[in-house]
Amino acid sequence: MARFEGKVAVVTGAGAVGKACALAIAREGGRVVVADIDGSAAIACTAQVAAEAGHALALAMDIADARSAARDCGAALRWCRPAGGATCI
Repeated sequence: MARFEGKVAVVTGAGAVGKACALAIAREGGRVVVADIDGSAAIACTAQVAAEAGHALALAMDIADARSAARDCGAALRWCRPAGGATCI
């Protein structure tokens, strides 16, 4: 089943729940942007997603900081563009 084929999901948080969500979405054919204030955690999560299931982008982003979020969302949207933009958050 490929429920997320051609879609891009932005997952906030690279901990246990965020990683599980990112892996589930990628296993269903989606591309995943993992945003976490801890850049190392985001990188580790996306490395696992890429190795096991598909495409992933890590962002070290503080979603509580509007400027940080706006700047980093621009990077995510550029990465998402080939798939038609982010489709679920």
